[in-house]
Amino acid sequence: MALRMSLRTPSTTATSPSTALPTTARPSLPHLVRNSDTRQIRHSQRTGFYVFSDTLAVLAAVVIADLLSIYTWAPTVGVVADHFFSTRNLVLTATVTVFWLGCIALTHGYSHQARTFHRIGRENVLKGSLVFAAVLAMVDALSSYSLFRHFALFGLPIALFLLMISRKINLTVTDRYRADLRHSFLAIGQVRDINRMILSFRDRDDARDLIHGILLTDPENRADLLDVVGVPVDGVCMDVLSTEEFARTAASYDCDAVWVASISEFGHRNLRRLSWQLDKANMRLYLDPMLEGISGTRLDVVPFGPRHALFVDRPRFSAANGLIKRIFDIVVSAVALILVSPVMLATALAIKIEDRGPVFYVSTRIGLHGQPFRIFKFRSMHTDADERLQKLRDEVGAEGLFKMKDDPRITKVGKFIRKTSIDELPQFINSLLGTMSVVGPRPHLKHEVEAFGSDMRMRMEVRPGITGLWQVSGRSDLTPEQAEKLDLYYVDNWSLTMDVRTIARTFEAVALSRGAY
Repeated sequence: MALRMSLRTPSTTATSPSTALPTTARPSLPHLVRNSDTRQIRHSQRTGFYVFSDTLAVLAAVVIADLLSIYTWAPTVGVVADHFFSTRNLVLTATVTVFWLGCIALTHGYSHQARTFHRIGRENVLKGSLVFAAVLAMVDALSSYSLFRHFALFGLPIALFLLMISRKINLTVTDRYRADLRHSFLAIGQVRDINRMILSFRDRDDARDLIHGILLTDPENRADLLDVVGVPVDGVCMDVLSTEEFARTAASYDCDAVWVASISEFGHRNLRRLSWQLDKANMRLYLDPMLEGISGTRLDVVPFGPRHALFVDRPRFSAANGLIKRIFDIVVSAVALILVSPVMLATALAIKIEDRGPVFYVSTRIGLHGQPFRIFKFRSMHTDADERLQKLRDEVGAEGLFKMKDDPRITKVGKFIRKTSIDELPQFINSLLGTMSVVGPRPHLKHEVEAFGSDMRMRMEVRPGITGLWQVSGRSDLTPEQAEKLDLYYVDNWSLTMDVRTIARTFEAVALSRGAY
């Protein structure tokens, strides 16, 4: 949902830097804390859901591991049952389960961030599980027990699998059905920084739920603000506003978090004091480092004396062309070609029967380091499609990448294989040959590459992909700007995990035919 850029003026508006706060009554700090109790209860309930689902996942893994361990030495099913249901074993199973959950809690597996952001939750759960396994290994080394082999060796992979599924389901349910648990921000900063924040949220369906209020530190520039309809805007003078007053102001907007878009406006002492006041109100503080297009896996907080800095790791061009990714491409492509060979054979026959034309469409695209290569696809258009292309461009006024719904150049078989992405299956041959990758940026035509700006040319630092972030994010429904951002994000932040996740999301995108035409 794009944010509408019209402005509804609130009843009380700051018109100059001297106006520190709106004149509407602000609650006292004790009242502010009481008003936050309901929000805190909701978050506590959500924590309870996570603990409950994690308990089921860990208990299931521990029980399965216990049974497998007993089965390795027990001669009969009766012996397995007798040992499993013994009081000693049941107490041990319960103790191990509670200890495992405790390790997850100690590594912040139930923190607000772990419950809100799947990556953080996944990492914290993994850390807690590894701590659990390490403790069991130490107990085994210092005693005659065999707890690690009994529980961790079998249970760890099972538990991690179940925990990841449980966490994903919890987060999905929250996103779709528990909108009251999402963050509602009060944004504070200069107009240019607030505008950047608004633009970064503009494609989110819940954008209007995210921003509940805006405080401008330069209200004289308010005319330049891109605002969200219905969001109150006030001016604030940071020179005279105390952190306690600011916390009251934040609570009056019915927000549960403050987003500082202009960090330099506060200073480190005020930020620390502000965090104290917001903590009393059960509100959270976010600082905008003004970074966009950089994966969290490339960021580390590093100390320099009393200060901290964000270390940004190098772009991952080299890794995206490395040996690990190449082996991954070969294995995935070979397996895919074997599995889909019946589908490819049936498609080839259908294309040949329809109009007796060639089965494959071979086109020259620009690949790694700007080198041309021949890309293979099942033909989905009439044999004179290239001759019709320029006429269609002139009719619709399209430049660059050309896509349109109900394209008259597409055959009946072509419409089906495009909708299901079957037309792209021969590109696994390209991946085997090394001219393409399974996952990567979109392959472009020469004239499209010639129109690239300097930033977009960086996408040629890696091989183009059969699928990619562009395919799982909308494909033909994306604007050129959105597609460019996704390509550059992939090039800068490649990881094998990103490739695996993109392949998994591709199945969903193909099944739903999102942006396929």
